[in-house]
Amino acid sequence: MVNKCSVPNCRGNYKNGPKVTVFRFPKGELLRKWLVAIRRNDFKPTSNSRVCELHFTKDDLEYVTEAYDERRGCLISVQLPAPRLRKTAVPSQLDGCPSYLSTTVTYREDPNSRKERLDNEQVAAAIAESLKTCTDYEKKHSFSSFNELLNVLKTADISDFWKMVTENQGNLLKVVLNVRGLIGGRIKIKVEENIGLAF
Repeated sequence: MVNKCSVPNCRGNYKNGPKVTVFRFPKGELLRKWLVAIRRNDFKPTSNSRVCELHFTKDDLEYVTEAYDERRGCLISVQLPAPRLRKTAVPSQLDGCPSYLSTTVTYREDPNSRKERLDNEQVAAAIAESLKTCTDYEKKHSFSSFNELLNVLKTADISDFWKMVTENQGNLLKVVLNVRGLIGGRIKIKVEENIGLAF
């Protein structure tokens, strides 16, 4: 059974009306606000009573859901099959009624939801920046050929703790890393053209 809209003069989900998503009436104080908003103060909603999406602003509806994927380190967004109503939404669009009955309600997040949303956005932005930094670093320091290795070494940012001396002998590269302040702190690496290593 398709539930029809309970707002006066609305044809949502009626035989000759538009096919729309409908929402159950809430409970408590929010129910009172809904009844005042749709001008049905004496109306007693049943388990089948609904209000359709046409009576809410776009800010009242959520069309996308998001979740953080810890394994991949990213925020995943998925389109919802049907719009979802925000918890604090109140009907404000009463088409078919005199314009003075429709009110424009500015949606305001409650402080906890806003803080949670902003925290999630900051975490997602930090993770995205970290992934970008990691990707950029790998692009700058990765090599798959002998010539690429030579180019990487030319632009490498070596800490002051190390002193690097390179000696290119055709198809053989000698790299000596001296550890400052340590006696005998020297590492010798020989890199052959096929990128084989010898210590």
